[in-house]
Amino acid sequence: MVHLKRVANVTTGAMPTRSDDGRIPVIGANGQIGFTDASNITVPAIVVGRVGSAGAVNIVQPPAWVTDNALLVTPDARVFNFRYAGHVFSTLDLAKDAAQTAQPLITQTMVRERSVPLPNLGQQQAIADYLDTETARIDDFSAAYSELAKAVRDRVDSAIAGVFSGPPVRLKRFATKIGSGSTPRGGAETYVDDGVAFLRSMNVQKGYLDTKDLVRIDATTDREMAGTRLHHGDVLLNITGASIGRSAVATADMIPGNVNQHVCIVRPQLGVPSHLLSAALLTPDVQEQIASVQVGGNRDGLTFDQVGNLLIRWPPNEHIELLDREVQRRREDANHLISRMNCQIDLLAERRQALITTAVTGQLDVPGAAA
Repeated sequence: MVHLKRVANVTTGAMPTRSDDGRIPVIGANGQIGFTDASNITVPAIVVGRVGSAGAVNIVQPPAWVTDNALLVTPDARVFNFRYAGHVFSTLDLAKDAAQTAQPLITQTMVRERSVPLPNLGQQQAIADYLDTETARIDDFSAAYSELAKAVRDRVDSAIAGVFSGPPVRLKRFATKIGSGSTPRGGAETYVDDGVAFLRSMNVQKGYLDTKDLVRIDATTDREMAGTRLHHGDVLLNITGASIGRSAVATADMIPGNVNQHVCIVRPQLGVPSHLLSAALLTPDVQEQIASVQVGGNRDGLTFDQVGNLLIRWPPNEHIELLDREVQRRREDANHLISRMNCQIDLLAERRQALITTAVTGQLDVPGAAA
């Protein structure tokens, strides 16, 4: 084992000059966040999130500009094979180190002081070759499951969209409340292990809630945000960012619950089925309206007035109960299938990480890497 400071250079990125016409990727704490006109790396680098997504690891090829929200790690090619180093970094769990600080943060010193296994260059090359081949095979299986899950979701979305007909009606006619929450004072530092569910845009998917990264707030914070407490059956709509337009229903297990400013609550009037209303928001007609608002220049997201004025096609009243049950059945069947596929994806990810860890730590007999 050897300290990273002996075999790699660790520096902090820099603030870029943003450019609407630039073609060089700007890399933040966990991937690309924009473009610029210049590059601050000339060789491939391992980029570690410093703040924000602290501890996230990405491999970046030049040209690129790495911001000051990330650390640049450049292995010494004389002793530390770059591809091998990339695999080693994926085993370090730097995000866990970041979580030990009051405000999640990774420093240069924290990275430099980490110890890593360092066999000779020939062994590093053999391990890197083996892991590149095996992880690519695992990634192909994972991608196949993801594509199959997307196909299931698309097929269900298409079938559900077909139930909506009739003249367009403004969404506000079906709602008693349209509004969103806010980020608690103190941000992520206010999150607690046991408390009130706090839904963010990442939790609102197309037709379902993803609770994998669900956070919670304490009762005091929830009281301060009493105006945006969730009711069972509230329709949730993402109104900002890349996930704009996604919609799901607040389920009983999310009560008590609250939302941040990126999630809009649409509270249905009495007699308006929540799942049917959420499904109406996911139809191509409504999604095109949302996209046109973005193209029109409001890149900060939808306002509450714009949400209320979205035009939806609503089925005849005599069919509503039947169609609501049908929508829920189709969603539940699809979610069950997709959940099984996601379990396989998770198992593949665990297998991938275990394979890398055993290979770089010498617990696995890698062809050509014998001492």
